Amino acid sequence: MFGGFEASYQGNAIFYKDARSKIAQLLSYMLLRRPRMIPRSELADAVLEDGEYDNPSAVVNNLIYRLRRALASSGMGEDVIIHEKNSYALIIDAECDIDTESFIALERVSQDPDKDERERFEICLRAMELYRGDLLKNAMSAPWVMYDSLRFSQMYLNLAKTTRSLAEETQSCERALGVLKHAAELFPYDEEMAAVYIYCLCSTNRIKEARIFYDRTVGRLMDDLGVNPSDHLTDAYAGMAECLRGKTETAYQARQSISELEPDGGAFCSNLEAFSHIYKFTVRQMERTGQSVFLMLCTLTEHDGSVPTAGDRMTKVTEAFHGAIKKTLRSSDVYTRYSPSQFLVLLTEITHEDCDAAVASRLRGNFHKYQGMSRVRLDCKYVSAADMMR
Repeated sequence: MFGGFEASYQGNAIFYKDARSKIAQLLSYMLLRRPRMIPRSELADAVLEDGEYDNPSAVVNNLIYRLRRALASSGMGEDVIIHEKNSYALIIDAECDIDTESFIALERVSQDPDKDERERFEICLRAMELYRGDLLKNAMSAPWVMYDSLRFSQMYLNLAKTTRSLAEETQSCERALGVLKHAAELFPYDEEMAAVYIYCLCSTNRIKEARIFYDRTVGRLMDDLGVNPSDHLTDAYAGMAECLRGKTETAYQARQSISELEPDGGAFCSNLEAFSHIYKFTVRQMERTGQSVFLMLCTLTEHDGSVPTAGDRMTKVTEAFHGAIKKTLRSSDVYTRYSPSQFLVLLTEITHEDCDAAVASRLRGNFHKYQGMSRVRLDCKYVSAADMMR
């Protein structure tokens, strides 16, 4: 039932990827709650929409009849559904392989303190491999499906955290990477899941991969949802920085670990945490050498002053800004994304006049050359770091 719905008996298909049909939903609901007796009224509330039918009890009776026929045609027999006092239950004597039941059982065993860490780790891996996606994702519009799906996704998140913890205790982080990467891909907007994967990457010394994944996740959150990273991701970033401070054998290895990931010319794009450190260092250097340092805030808005809509529109606007700033600034300049629609730029060895003429004006010109950006406002405000210290 994870990722879709498929049911068969002795090789005979009952349903295949048709979780939207009411009979399939009825079977799914009863499977998830077997062998409990379920009142007819509860089945009606779960499977039928409010006000959809004048006589919901009669409709449920009809669906039960059709489900019995479908089960019988597969060779199971109609008696697997029993009826007592306006309630129904699914009783299957034959051995069943149901992914949700196996997942629940393995998740429960993985928390058993009497089992050693390595055995619990193996159980976690097996459980996580069962989760192939949202529960009955083709029927997510049904309220009961949404509720059960959220319950299973929370169990999956907790399992991912347990897997990562046990992987570190058993020195098995390499084996956990696959399932944790899959988890992060299944829930691309879940910052806690992303943080778990980043921690595991760091534990296997894949610092560059962790940094790339972090930056992509933060960019996705800002573009699609219009939100800044939460404490889960900022803590994960701090963990990456801590890994970089670990012992290394040679200066060459240290250089490799801190080198630019994907040099592509133009200004250097940094995440906000690293940018703050670069700014503080540059200001210290300014105090000693007397070089000029300016901080520029670039704000992107639509022609009516509103923030670009999160999603495709925000993605296109920010991609155009990235392209324009790469063409405008020098390779010695640094910029970062401050909020979904704002960027900070660190400029050195430049005058106040050049901030406006050589940077802001050229940046607007390059930005407005991109298709669909002519009516987007690009407001640039700048201040001298020296003035900020007075």
